[in-house]
Amino acid sequence: MIKIKVTSMRILNILILFSIFVLFNSCEKDGINIGDDPQLKKSSGLSYSSSYSAPEAFPCGDLMQVKLLAGQTKDAGTVTVSNDEDYVYVTYETKNGYYINNAHLYVGSLQNAPINNGGNPVLGSFPVIISGVPAQTTLITITFSAADLDADFIVAAKAEVYKLTNGQMTDKDGAWAEGTDFNPKGNWATYFEYEKQECVFEYQDDCFIEEKEYYIYIDFKDQAGKLKVINDNENVTITITSSGKYVMKNTYLFAGKLVKLPIGSNGYPAYTNFPYYSTSNNYILTYTYTVPLKKVPPCFVIAACAEFYTYDRKTKTYSTVPQLGWSEGVYVQNTPPWTYTEYCRQCIK
Repeated sequence: MIKIKVTSMRILNILILFSIFVLFNSCEKDGINIGDDPQLKKSSGLSYSSSYSAPEAFPCGDLMQVKLLAGQTKDAGTVTVSNDEDYVYVTYETKNGYYINNAHLYVGSLQNAPINNGGNPVLGSFPVIISGVPAQTTLITITFSAADLDADFIVAAKAEVYKLTNGQMTDKDGAWAEGTDFNPKGNWATYFEYEKQECVFEYQDDCFIEEKEYYIYIDFKDQAGKLKVINDNENVTITITSSGKYVMKNTYLFAGKLVKLPIGSNGYPAYTNFPYYSTSNNYILTYTYTVPLKKVPPCFVIAACAEFYTYDRKTKTYSTVPQLGWSEGVYVQNTPPWTYTEYCRQCIK
């Protein structure tokens, strides 16, 4: 058992910013994260994408949320802004029976906001215009590259909202995110300010980080190796090791929310689609993955498996057919003996 004692005064380490965005389902044998970066497009110098779901990222610092006001006074929902180290997220979410028909969004400096001679914003010149929204949409998230935005910027979020009565669109109205008037003597367009949150993980004082160990079994009975997990204030290190008569070639790893665990059409975990994997033409005894803390929530699941071969010391030969071994943990229902392990990061505030 390995223990690391942390005694320094609130050490702050800024997480490593990845400079290479990998394509979905591509492979890196050194354990670098694979495939969950959004595909961004450019508009007015901003890289962004849009979706009809909430951000899956784990934000740095505090969220900022303001009301989405229809007709200046009616509570139609919220606009929420957050960021991680790579992206800034702006989410419209309606409530009280309202749906989103379209959206216009500006993020940037107040000085560069598109304003007409009357001092009012020009919606048609906003860098993000979302139209053709599916019926009864209540949530839209726009994702920006954090590198395109200053540390402080304004957010001007406008939507056209509506209700449904007997299947017909009613109560159609403009809605702005609550904030400061662009022009107190003009229309009621508003903006609010956002400061990008710093992405740091801080150690708890006088805390022990303990390496966790779990056995890897073939068919729930044959112990083929161990899974070792430990974290510092930047990464989670996950090591798959064979033992006894067993050796490995290919290993597969998932680390994240259980709901994101890849599942195949047969209902089994699709381990060949796990975001981390290694392949080798040679037999190996151990393989280590490094997963950035910013890519996983405070508590998450680890599904780790490997293709094991046996080695006969007398004949000095290897078996030809691999056997799949999984780390001990929670059984995945209605599957062969496939399991996942639960882990919570240690000593991190």
